[in-house]
Amino acid sequence: MFWRGWNVESNLTPHQLEAATNFWDATPEDERYQKLLLYIPEAIGILSYEVMTKFVEDVKARSEERKNGHGSNGNNSTRSTQPQPYAETPFTQRAKILLDSNIPVVMVAEGGKGAFESGWQNKLISSLDDSRFTDAQYANCNTGAVAQAKVGGFWVLEVDSPEILKKIEADTGHSLKEVPTLVVCSRKDRWHFYFKQTEASMKMGNVPQKYGEFSARVDNMYVVGPNSHRVDWNSKQIIRSPEILERDA
Repeated sequence: MFWRGWNVESNLTPHQLEAATNFWDATPEDERYQKLLLYIPEAIGILSYEVMTKFVEDVKARSEERKNGHGSNGNNSTRSTQPQPYAETPFTQRAKILLDSNIPVVMVAEGGKGAFESGWQNKLISSLDDSRFTDAQYANCNTGAVAQAKVGGFWVLEVDSPEILKKIEADTGHSLKEVPTLVVCSRKDRWHFYFKQTEASMKMGNVPQKYGEFSARVDNMYVVGPNSHRVDWNSKQIIRSPEILERDA
């Protein structure tokens, strides 16, 4: 069935409406409309003005139904009102990609690349149970994937030029593009290659970008996570996402 004001051609689902209503209800009342308009393109996609307007009306109506104790059919219902353990927001969706691989997350500024919490190294997110996922002010945050030099941790090789990939292939006879590990295109001709920590990688440590257009983030450093949005270019897209490979540095 479709919700009141639903546009059939929009392909929006009741699940998306419930998630958006969770976001609406968790946002301060004087900020709801503006923040929901930012939430919809990030969480669902770019919609026409007409469809977006109808969607906002449906969210408001669904929120009122909840307050009045009604279910999805508008009548009193035994439907569970148990809240979700976390709000389904762009921040949550981005963080889940990393947390599913046991990669700790740091909050990064919306549309940017800077971790904004003071002492962020001691405030890492390791679970979707973290209360910051239900705080509306963080709904559109980007994520940082934090490298830790420990058994079970991971490190990231950041490559900022196709020439570095050619050099690696010429020197080793192997192409990094063929390595079956998590790879994220941070922007055109720039990549993040994720690897599990080994004794060799931990011994290597952090490598700054002073030897060429590459660096190694090994301990207490982060790269901006996949699907994060930058205002100065498009989102960081996942190229491959199998299990993260264990590989010596």
